[in-house]
Amino acid sequence: MNSLPRSLRSYSPAMLRAIAEVNGIDLDSNQAGEMAAQLAAGLCDAEHLRASAAACTTAAQKALASLLHDG
Repeated sequence: MNSLPRSLRSYSPAMLRAIAEVNGIDLDSNQAGEMAAQLAAGLCDAEHLRASAAACTTAAQKALASLLHDG
């Protein structure tokens, strides 16, 4: 299975910027590899993950809790 940074490296810089923008993540590089690393770090940030989970529906939050519980 690919890691998040490795998966993100397959996207164009334009797509990486679009994903970053939708998620409120600032990228300070124009090099695709560095952009992918910065985006992955931002997406995996604990506060970002909490905010994303809080924005989910109750059903989605229950599904996430089940996944976490089951490892």
